[in-house]
Amino acid sequence: MVTVIVNSGVIDLVSGDKVIASFELEMMEQTALLKLIKLNIELQALVQLLKEKSSIILEDVADSTNQDIQHVDWIDQRGVQHKLN
Repeated sequence: MVTVIVNSGVIDLVSGDKVIASFELEMMEQTALLKLIKLNIELQALVQLLKEKSSIILEDVADSTNQDIQHVDWIDQRGVQHKLN
């Protein structure tokens, strides 16, 4: 099971006691931009995990920032931007 943790501008995806991915959070109007800063799984596994957890990530980011978030995008380690929802 993977847990989403939002803390001080960083979002961690945690499995057990291991951080499998970390993102720096940047807010742009009603969009949250997640910049991948650490990856401990295959990129394809991360893409699938983000699809599965997209609604949870959206809710957790909105709660932690007290903002109305409509979209979440993420940037991979190559600098390519992807839509999460």
